[in-house]
Amino acid sequence: MPRPKNGYVNAAGKPIPGTHDITGRYKETGGLMNWAYLQGKKGVPLYQRDALDIGTAVHRMAELDLRGIPEREIERVPYETLQASVDIDKAWMAFRQFRDWRKEHEVRAIAFEESLVSEIHQYGGTLDVIALIDGARGLLDFKTSKTAGDIYLDQRLVMAAHGNLWTENHPELPLLGYHLITLPKDGSKFGHHAFADLSPEWEMFTLQLDCWRIEKGGARKRIVKTVVPAPKVRLETEAPKPEMPKPRRPARKPKPIAEPAVAAAPVAKAPIPQWAFARPGEQLCMVEIAPPLPVQLSMAELLRSYGHIKEAATC
Repeated sequence: MPRPKNGYVNAAGKPIPGTHDITGRYKETGGLMNWAYLQGKKGVPLYQRDALDIGTAVHRMAELDLRGIPEREIERVPYETLQASVDIDKAWMAFRQFRDWRKEHEVRAIAFEESLVSEIHQYGGTLDVIALIDGARGLLDFKTSKTAGDIYLDQRLVMAAHGNLWTENHPELPLLGYHLITLPKDGSKFGHHAFADLSPEWEMFTLQLDCWRIEKGGARKRIVKTVVPAPKVRLETEAPKPEMPKPRRPARKPKPIAEPAVAAAPVAKAPIPQWAFARPGEQLCMVEIAPPLPVQLSMAELLRSYGHIKEAATC
């Protein structure tokens, strides 16, 4: 993908790094070192221009195909870019794999090679293609390779960084997926690597961006996203809680109003009979009279009193 001639600059006109500047500095180089060793062992140059040109030619041919350019103009690209016939054949084999991929999916391009800058995170990048793939908007990238094997971590980091660039500059058009198409130069079948979410890769890229700033003597600027609740939820959470009413004592019942006392009419006393007084002017009173003491009787007297013993007649 083309990089601006003067590099990426922010709104203040200051230069900022590109996505490949960041990922290229901190990517895993174990596989690259092994490849460089094999290149030296064969006695060939470390970087062959023809391999880079093949990738450029295939990328240009795929872009023209998505734009709907006539076939005649697409056919001229490898002959204008490459010189060796073997390289032209490799470019055509990779492009045919792209055509085969298009036959299996409905693809409609929206934007091509758009260079964007993140004012929040202060980096830039150029996106390959934004397209509707099977009806879902996504980021589309092409890579030529010897075989359609697994992709590298730095490729996923670049896609995550480019996805953030698009989302920040076009928030009204969110991405729903990421697609990396690997196009082998040996004629083997293409590889389609699709991702619904690259949040872990984005987090890793921001950490690498921090390392870049620190290494260059700049300040570490991390942007921490805060979750803003929806307006309705926010109003409910921010509204003051209603105070609980304090318990009130039950109201005392009013005392009944005492009615004004009415003078009671004097009750006439019943006349006291004259027999109630032993003497005139004296009141009869009750006197408790003790019963007489019992008389001790002998057995003979007791039997006689019941008539069991009769007295003898006197002569």
